[in-house]
Amino acid sequence: MVATIYRPGDPRFRYLVGTMDECTEWLKAQVADPQYPRPIASRITSNKKAARWRYQGGTPVIPEIDERRDIP
Repeated sequence: MVATIYRPGDPRFRYLVGTMDECTEWLKAQVADPQYPRPIASRITSNKKAARWRYQGGTPVIPEIDERRDIP
């Protein structure tokens, strides 16, 4: 699972790759952090979906997933 706050390309974009519980706890901590008072579009996504995310140049948004994924 991948938890994200903000959108890729935004300087505030942050993510965590982990289990559902880890992602949920991380998001709760980010919401409580005064630096991120309102994380826009915070969400939890599957690894398979997040592995398809690419920047316009073709580089992966979350490179750790490419290393961990077992999808052809």
